[in-house]
Amino acid sequence: MDKATQSKERISEALLRLLRATPYTDITVQKLTDCAGVSRMAFYRNFDSKDEVMRYYLEKQTDRFLQESHITEETSFGPAYFRKLVEHLSNTREVGLLLIDTGLFDLLRAEFDRIYTVRAKDHRELLRSTFIAGGICNVYYYWLVNGCREAPAELVGDLEQILSRI
Repeated sequence: MDKATQSKERISEALLRLLRATPYTDITVQKLTDCAGVSRMAFYRNFDSKDEVMRYYLEKQTDRFLQESHITEETSFGPAYFRKLVEHLSNTREVGLLLIDTGLFDLLRAEFDRIYTVRAKDHRELLRSTFIAGGICNVYYYWLVNGCREAPAELVGDLEQILSRI
């Protein structure tokens, strides 16, 4: 891992650590760089804002999930896909809750859009992908704000039933 990537990783992990105890608005670049053990110059060399740090973190987590889960275009939107996705979202729900608490959940919505719409080959596929991305993201949001009442397997079943009726 090169030095720039190491700095980005340290800064993004530091932001998550700080968010667990500090309101987002109270996290300064100085606090963030102190926690990450990097210079302010390293921060500004890699990021323009705290929001950009969070976008980087979400993108890295998403890409890691896609790589590790072996999700392909052929398996998207099928039962195996939803099981893996909901398990991942359940395992990372702390981040989802932090995003809600800090008013940054729209960054996660944008990440869903990035992943779901990238493969769209035409307008109709783009509409379908956008519809599904928004639906899944909103279900995740609803699940989080309502205390994660359903077990992940139950949530998968609900999603599969919903999508089978569309």
